Amino acid sequence: MNRAEAMELLKKHNKDPFHIQHALTVEGVMKWYAEGLGFAEEADYWGIVGLLHDIDFEEYPEQHCIKAPELLRECGADDALIHAVCSHGYGITVDIKPEHQMEKVLFAADELTGLIWAAALMRPSKSTKDMELKSLKKKYKSKGFAAGCSREVIEHLSDLTLCSQKGLCDRFDSTIGANTVLMPFGGENQLTPTQAMVAKFPVRYGETDDASVMAWGFNPYISEQSPYHGAMYAVIESVAKVVAAGGSYNHCWLTFQEYFERTQNDPARWGKPMAALL
Repeated sequence: MNRAEAMELLKKHNKDPFHIQHALTVEGVMKWYAEGLGFAEEADYWGIVGLLHDIDFEEYPEQHCIKAPELLRECGADDALIHAVCSHGYGITVDIKPEHQMEKVLFAADELTGLIWAAALMRPSKSTKDMELKSLKKKYKSKGFAAGCSREVIEHLSDLTLCSQKGLCDRFDSTIGANTVLMPFGGENQLTPTQAMVAKFPVRYGETDDASVMAWGFNPYISEQSPYHGAMYAVIESVAKVVAAGGSYNHCWLTFQEYFERTQNDPARWGKPMAALL
């Protein structure tokens, strides 16, 4: 399916200018992310998925992502495109889980672009160019504003256990000293974060093939309920990562000096490690 065919199909089932503009917005966002995430050759395909992602919403709002396969097959869409389009309804109307990087981007972009565009339409300029973040956040808190945009999905995506840390990692050069064995991201497109740090030992003269493996483990939600269980699972998680990276659990050294805050002379702070043991 080419873009012209996709656009024709979109307009056949969508007449509301807002819906068409939303589709065009998501298309542009999808193409931008395809370029930035190393999928430049697939940018047009990502764009078509974004263009058609709400193909059934206007006519069948109660069957969103359920009716889509039937409509998409009208234009000869293959199973991969249908899966991609329907995956953004995961956990809402369908159980088709986003698997590909593109599908995950769509899942995130759909709600956010809808929210931002709704806010833009309320501005005198009808544009995002002069929009301030604090203004958008204020509107976001109002449940009546852009009610069709799922706050649950947006908050789910902002969870620290799910959101990407790639932007932060990109600010640091992992090759400094030329002793790093593993790059921070691996895989075909270098998008999969490594679970451990492996670095050669610094030596004064010559070269060495000896290296250390470092990993960490911490679940804030478990620790919030029980510091003891949080610490226990931190050990299990960190050691498991070392083993997965090729290290030996028989040669692991555990360090916990940063697990609790500085105790100093504060009795309340001293009570936290004690409470964990109890």
